Amino acid sequence: MSSKNLFGGPRTLLIVAAVVIVIALVAAAATLIVRAVLGPPEGENKFEIEGYSVVQVDPQVSDLALATR
Repeated sequence: MSSKNLFGGPRTLLIVAAVVIVIALVAAAATLIVRAVLGPPEGENKFEIEGYSVVQVDPQVSDLALATR
């Protein structure tokens, strides 16, 4: 197999690239249309855990803790 026809030639590569771009554009348009019709997603956030709070530690304290180990 020659390197010229490794991927089916330049015409085939162009067709594949065009199809991928068209599919991406159709998916983006469909997403925008659905968001416009239905609005933003609602409901509770799946990533928030009830009763859980984030504790921020001073960077100097954590560096000190690592240095003393």
